[in-house]
Parts: sequence; C-alpha cells; structure tokens
Amino acid sequence: MSELIFNQWEHLPINLPAAQIANPLEVLDDFFSSAWLPQHIEELHKWRKAILEPSFFVDSKGSPVSLYTAYKNNLKLVEASYLINAAYRNGYHHYSQSMAKNAEQLECEKQNWSHFPTLLNEAELINPLAVIEAFFNGFSLQEYREQLEEWLESGLSNQSADKWMESSKIIAVYENLQKLYGAAFLIHQRMSGDPYLNDIAQSNDGTSKPARIETPEPVVYKLNTIITSDQHDQLGQLVAIIKERAPSVQAVFYLGVPPTGQATIYLLVLTDNNEQGLAQDISNHLEESCKKVANVFILVHHAASLITATDEKNVFLKKAAGCPVIYLSGGLILPKQKEADYFFVKEIAFRKWQRWHSQSLEFLKGAGYYLRIGAYNAALFSLNQTAECLLVAIVRFITGYDINTHNLERLLKLTQMFTADIAAVFNLEDEENRKLFNVLKGAYVDVRYRDNYESDPKAVLALSDLVKEMIVVLEVVHQKHVLASTL
Repeated sequence: MSELIFNQWEHLPINLPAAQIANPLEVLDDFFSSAWLPQHIEELHKWRKAILEPSFFVDSKGSPVSLYTAYKNNLKLVEASYLINAAYRNGYHHYSQSMAKNAEQLECEKQNWSHFPTLLNEAELINPLAVIEAFFNGFSLQEYREQLEEWLESGLSNQSADKWMESSKIIAVYENLQKLYGAAFLIHQRMSGDPYLNDIAQSNDGTSKPARIETPEPVVYKLNTIITSDQHDQLGQLVAIIKERAPSVQAVFYLGVPPTGQATIYLLVLTDNNEQGLAQDISNHLEESCKKVANVFILVHHAASLITATDEKNVFLKKAAGCPVIYLSGGLILPKQKEADYFFVKEIAFRKWQRWHSQSLEFLKGAGYYLRIGAYNAALFSLNQTAECLLVAIVRFITGYDINTHNLERLLKLTQMFTADIAAVFNLEDEENRKLFNVLKGAYVDVRYRDNYESDPKAVLALSDLVKEMIVVLEVVHQKHVLASTL
C-alpha cells in the first residue's frame, strides 16, 4: 500500500480569515454567539441521526438549510481548535489561563454559568486543552474536514450513510465533536471578558440568550434657542467676556440650551480669519473665563467657515447660521444660506455613521481580546478608542458637526446638545465615577506616552461594562433620530 501524501495546506486552517488565524478565540466567540452549548449538542445529535437513518436533516423550520451553516461553523471550530492545540503544544502559555485551578473553581463555575459541559470528566473540566489534544490524536485536521464534508452530503441525502461510511468512524467523530464543544466552551468562558452567566432571559423562540442591559428609554431633543427676558443680561455679560478675552471675535451665535433643566449654554464663536490661535485652546480659555457667569460650551471657527456652510457637507454650521445672533461686528456680513438638499444631507450623515460606528466595534473586539489575555493597557486604550469613535459617530450623524478631538469629556458634552442619556451612563457628578472616567479619558496619552504606566485591571473591567452600556444607549438614540427624521 502506497503512503498517503498530503498537500501542505491540508495541515493548515483554510476556512479562517487572517484575523481569526491570529486570534482563534474569535471563532469560539462566534460559535457560542450563534447558539448555546446545549443547542449545538442537540443540533449535532440531529445531524448524526440524519446520517445513520434513511432521512435528510431537517431543522426546526422543516428545512435542511441550516445544515450548511452548522457545517461551516464546525469547520471553523475545528480549525481554530487546531491552532489553539498547536500553540499549546509549542509551549505558548497564553491558553493555560483556560485551565481551572481546583475543584472549588469548578463548583463555582457550575453555580454561576448559564451552561456547563456534562460530557467531560473532572480532569478534562480542569484542563480543556487536554481534550483538544486528544481530539487531534484521534484524527488529523484534514481527516476531520473530509469527515465533515461527508456528513454534509449525507445529511442532505435521504439514504443511510452506513452503506459507504464506517459506522464506527461516524460515532468516533460524533463523540469527539461533543467533547470538543465542551472544551471550547470552557476555554471561551474562562478567557472571555464577558462570560455567559446565569442572568439570562428567554427569547421569543424559546432559546436562551443573554439579558440586555436594562436602561431607561433615552430621550432625544433639540436645543431651545428662544432667548427669554431673564437671559438677556446673562448673555450680555458672556458676550462682554468673550470680546475681552478674544479680541478677534466677529460674531457669537446662541445655539441654545437643553430643555432638560441643564444649565449649559451652547455658543458658536466666529473669529477673524487671521486668528492664529488653535480653536480648542480658544474654546477652553473662553469657557473657563465665562464660568463666573454661566456654564458654557463654546465652539470656535473662523468667520470664513460660515461661507463654506453653504455647502451641504457642512450641515452643522449651516444650521447654526439660522440661530439667534447675540453679537455681530460691523465688519462681518453674514452670507445667505441656501436651502439644503435633504437626501444629500441624509446620505452624508449615513456614511459618517457607518464609518465611525463600524470602526468602534472593531476596537471593542480588540478590547475583548486584550482583556482575555490580560493585556490591560492595550484593553484600556482600545476601550478609549471605542468610546471616542462611538461619540464621534453619533455627534456627526445627528448634528452634522465634523468634530475632531480626542477629549472624551468634550465629546460627551457635545452629545448633550441632543440627549442627556449618553453622558448619564458615566454619571460624572459622582466622585468615584469621575475618577473611573478620567482613567478612560486619560488612556489616549497614558498608555501611548507614559513609561511604566500600568492600568488597574478592576478599573479596566469596570470601564468595559460602562462602554458596553454606552453602546446600548447610543444605538437607541441613533434609532430614535432615524425614526424622527423619517416621519
């Protein structure tokens, strides 16, 4: 009998993208996000039954369609497990974090986790990496791929597969996959920054899914631009301070105040086009100077920017030009704004949202990965970038303002132009919450530029929860704005 010769790629993962080859834990995340451990076990049982009986696979909807998805998911799981096993056997100790310390830890996990593997013995529960090693001692990677392909073909046939497949091999692969599911679930749970716990809710179709964060229904509003008689003196004082501190000022627009009882006054200040100071520095200087009169949030631009606002791409300044003018120098003539193309404006806003929102989710995936491997500085920086991209996304989408800043607190204040609920997630009035937020805000500089900086793991984990909560609120705000602008 001649010796079998395999192509070199048959010993490599060929169904995983580069990102999942670099981080096979992502495959485990996807696998258990698509269905819970018991559902995967049940689906595998139905698949094996369809192979051994003269019937084809039928899912809960009476269709065999989901079998192909199950086939692809299993292929990816096997290949990801192959990479984990190779890393473990080559002395890469990162995956050792998936081993339990003792029987007490196992008991705690059994009580707290939403599901627990029932087909593994205690030694396998403590060390799921040994299960994966045994899995590939039974069959090679290529043999598993071939077996799964035959399983797929047999599952879609109404003929019993034992006529051309060895029943003993079918049972061996079936039992190995069952144990692989359990081992993969243990690794996922122990190395995830967000394990599936007992606080789950039943979905409408009867499957168990994680309970969503319960948050009050967010409120989306517009700034109130009506100037009351009580505000005249206050605004006059603010204009006097602004003119004194920024002699190049040409105009001040009253953007309004939130209708929620917040005391912040939003202003747009236009300076001479020759002003050399940085807009952010001028804003900070003016806001600090105005504190003795009122809490203000000031956006600073050159006067020429109002002329470019006639272009639909500069939606925010176009809208701001229609707000009350509380100061206008004699040398500035305000340009007439033409009517905006509604559909063009919506398209621009949609593109901005897509770009920044999708980028934020990529950073969030990175944060989850770094948490799992204990790289807390990298996780903290990724959370900072997640929050920044999310806030930029919602500000640009709703207001049309092309904000460019890494300052998370300033971004939060901008969101208060249309909702108070995103900022409320961090509750900055509380001293402890303020300290926690400052860790997130400072990560951009601390992680990148401070030598020997070490973040607090507990703080990073707490910030991970807050950022995820912010995502829930922010996306509801986005949906509400879409609905309101559509009606």
